[in-house]
Amino acid sequence: MRKGVCLGAVVLLAPILVAQDISLEGLAALGLKAKETVEVNLDSNMLQLASRFLSDRDPDQAKTRELVSGLKGIYVRSYTFDKPGQYTGDDVNKIRSLVSGSEWQKIVDVKSTKNDGESTGIYLRSDGKQIKSVVILSAEAKEFTVVNIVGNIDPARLNELGGKFGVPQVNFSNDRSRSQKKDD
Repeated sequence: MRKGVCLGAVVLLAPILVAQDISLEGLAALGLKAKETVEVNLDSNMLQLASRFLSDRDPDQAKTRELVSGLKGIYVRSYTFDKPGQYTGDDVNKIRSLVSGSEWQKIVDVKSTKNDGESTGIYLRSDGKQIKSVVILSAEAKEFTVVNIVGNIDPARLNELGGKFGVPQVNFSNDRSRSQKKDD
């Protein structure tokens, strides 16, 4: 995810089929071009199993365990490329088209003013009372990441997922200092 960007809003369905809210299978071809691929597929069973390793004695881990209990899945696809131009705008638009229906609301849209085409979008699906799904899309010159978090979640607690279960560190509050990552 873009370093030093504060995203001032949110992240996160159906246990009958697969919990994944959008299909990320169309991105598989990007893995063949990427120098590094990260793929995380945690359905509700795997999340509950993983949360058992979190300590109730550590306050941060206890909060994460409680937060995960309402999730149905976390799905991440992240591709890092050797050079710019190894993925196209069509690849980005495939994901945007999946979150463009009337059920979805774009709540954050950050676009670079440079010609590098960098952009970040956060898309939310809710029932009007509860967040049901969030998709985070981050497109940079040499990195493309999609995160889909599915389940009932309190938006005020989304920061607690950052850095865990493959979810990038993102700040979903007005406090910029907590979201900024140090440059490598």
